[in-house]
Amino acid sequence: MRSEEEIHATVSLFPGLKFIVPMRRDGTGYVPGAAVSLPAIDALTDWAYYPKVDQVLAYGSPGIFSWRGLYKLEGTEPAAIGGGHNAMSGQIYLHGVASRHEVIVTGETSIAVYDGQHPLRDVSGWSEEAIGPTVWVYDLPALDKVLIAGAHGLFELTRDDRLVELPLPPGTGTHVGNVTEMPASHIAVIFTENTVLALDRAGNLTLIVGAGRVEPKFLGFNTVVRIPVREEVFVDAQNGHFLVRDEAITGAGSCDAATHGAPH
Repeated sequence: MRSEEEIHATVSLFPGLKFIVPMRRDGTGYVPGAAVSLPAIDALTDWAYYPKVDQVLAYGSPGIFSWRGLYKLEGTEPAAIGGGHNAMSGQIYLHGVASRHEVIVTGETSIAVYDGQHPLRDVSGWSEEAIGPTVWVYDLPALDKVLIAGAHGLFELTRDDRLVELPLPPGTGTHVGNVTEMPASHIAVIFTENTVLALDRAGNLTLIVGAGRVEPKFLGFNTVVRIPVREEVFVDAQNGHFLVRDEAITGAGSCDAATHGAPH
């Protein structure tokens, strides 16, 4: 594995011809290394470098006579990863999961996991009816969880490649628009289309105190930002700006506004 201090920039000079340029930290800045040419790949989806598996990956087909699938771009020819569902349908997305040193591949018909060494592993428990055609992946290292959120619900991706539903409390909606971890509090803040929940390490979902006063915008909670130095989460809602706090960290009385119904 390369150092965490190393990042990569990608350069495209001509259609189908791409290079990767390693950038290594030098004091307070970065110094570019030698550009490395990558093999061309057509019908390309989500081309990127994934540091946790130390590989450049792409989903697509290297030619009209090749299978569509996940490929590792190195050397002179793309290397097929194999395994899982070849030719996943619809738009394909690759999600780096740093806490597990894996890449999750999501499509409209299946989900698979790649660990950088072995063929793709299919994830069980997926169905478009249960989850929805489009999913979002959230890596929550402080909770030792990876969540899959879809239009129809919230699921945990276990380490043995199963999707386990995390039922949302009645009346809180079915669509999850954002998940933000609060590591010091060992919770994740879950924003549905109409309320705010807390998820703990045991998988329990509870309504956050004061959530009933927060009104989502037309497309849900669009702006959600964690403030690490204070262990707070800023929320831009339809009826104003709010903070999600853990009183055990921010101090006694810091959440009185939520418990007493004050406007902020």
